Amino acid sequence: MVRVSKEAGEIYAVVQKRLGNGWIDAKCIDGVVRRCNIPKKFSGKKKEIILVDTWILIGLREFETHKNKGDVLEVYTQQEVMTLQTLDGNWFMLTGEKETPYIPPIETGTVHITLDTEVNIDDI
Repeated sequence: MVRVSKEAGEIYAVVQKRLGNGWIDAKCIDGVVRRCNIPKKFSGKKKEIILVDTWILIGLREFETHKNKGDVLEVYTQQEVMTLQTLDGNWFMLTGEKETPYIPPIETGTVHITLDTEVNIDDI
């Protein structure tokens, strides 16, 4: 069972940089890079599971004056990430892929261009 974001203060992110001493920088699904604390349950011997490009769920610290901080709530495996991507969301912010805009099909046919006025080089 994959833990999904249900509360208002929870947001998905990808680890960008390990800072040491239990801190990381993570790029959130809203495009903001936040500094996050790694709780003891995710660190210690044989628990170095939070690496760069790891998907995580963070809880925002709304009680702090500096709003760009959070705490790691969940660490996702690759299989859980694939399950999350089936849900609606701005996943392109985390995957690095660009969202492909809708491009209408081009109508085929002939285009005729005519110039009705003379252009004088000195006028330009």
